[in-house]
Amino acid sequence: MNMMRPVTIILVFLIVGACQRHEPMAAGKPLSHWKKEATQVDWLSFWNSGKGDRRRTAFGHLSEIGEPAIPALIDLAREHDGPVRSGALDVLGKMGPRAATAIPDLIEMVNDGPTDLRLHVAWTLGTMGPTAEPAVPSLTPLLRHPDPKLRYAAAQALGQIGGSGHVALEETRTTGDVRQRAASIQGMGGRSLAVASRRDIVAAGLADSSTEVRLRAVELLMVVGGEEREALAPFLIKALNDPDPAVNRTAHTVLTVYMQNNGASPRLLAAVLDGGDAAARADAAWHLGHATRERRHRTPAPSDPVVVDALLAALNDRDPKVRIYAGRALAHEDGAPKTKGIQRLRRDLRTVEPILGVRAARVLWEVARDLAEVRPVYEAGLSDPGKWNRMETIAAIADLGKDADSFASQLERLLNDPDPEVRDRAAKILHMIEAQRAR
Repeated sequence: MNMMRPVTIILVFLIVGACQRHEPMAAGKPLSHWKKEATQVDWLSFWNSGKGDRRRTAFGHLSEIGEPAIPALIDLAREHDGPVRSGALDVLGKMGPRAATAIPDLIEMVNDGPTDLRLHVAWTLGTMGPTAEPAVPSLTPLLRHPDPKLRYAAAQALGQIGGSGHVALEETRTTGDVRQRAASIQGMGGRSLAVASRRDIVAAGLADSSTEVRLRAVELLMVVGGEEREALAPFLIKALNDPDPAVNRTAHTVLTVYMQNNGASPRLLAAVLDGGDAAARADAAWHLGHATRERRHRTPAPSDPVVVDALLAALNDRDPKVRIYAGRALAHEDGAPKTKGIQRLRRDLRTVEPILGVRAARVLWEVARDLAEVRPVYEAGLSDPGKWNRMETIAAIADLGKDADSFASQLERLLNDPDPEVRDRAAKILHMIEAQRAR
């Protein structure tokens, strides 16, 4: 009997070794090894035993194994939570359509699982694209789920899946309740839309009585580019004038994104200047002024008449900031527009708040070089209570070149300014003035 025990042990090891040799391998280890390693978790946030690194390495190798690892990944997603579940579903998501055999199990999980699991499974199904179309009947009811994150995850997945997923989104957008309509519009962002289709969806969304629906409609404008932005400009302007602060803020964010990546064409900015709210009109006028100045440095070609007309109309805007920025833009044009822009700057120069006066004076100095005209404005700017306004005024004085010398005494007083950055900026300009005197 005692002789049998070593033989039995040897046989067990031989059987296990034979089984492992038939398993898919990665980095010299079988799938079962990496499945076990994938369950390594440090549950105490302050404790780092290296288990997290082992888990991430394991999922990397399971991803390398590919389709044969799908049953193991499904087991890990079902039997664990936290980083193990997330890791398993992330690998399936990265596999995309190659993970098609996982779809029946994923449908079961999205039908009957905790909310956080369903949320992640919906995302995973979306990454599979059209391959996951069998999941559409299970994802569609989630558009009315009380959890907004799950509603939007399902909507995004339906948008990515396409086909009957797109049909479900469109039906829900037009016939669903507020939550369904909002989720469906957001899901539209995950699909390619023709200009006419996007226009219809955004128009209907912005006409909705629900703030949430209007917010989702504005967000659709974030993902458009090129000429489509100009075509959809009326809807951006409508959102900029929306009475709800959240919709208004989101519309301003869209406009800012356009301007930051040079995606706001002059005509788009002209449209905003003509119809946006006061803050948007000021931003549009400012950027048109910057664009005009830069363009005139490169080519003497005249501006688009549509843009010039919008700037001329803005010279009579009720908001002084818009008037000043429009005048600044026109001062870089030719002929009558230039004259009218300069006239507006001179008319408002001393009646607007000091920092706007400084900005107007900087333009007037460029075109007229009249120190007497800008001096009182810069003196007021140096006394402005706003730190950044004083800083901007000092920069404007630096633009005067040798004429900056006439502000030396005021700059010397700023060496005792309570703000160190103002003191430093004043000292640098004084140093520049001293250097000019020594020449």
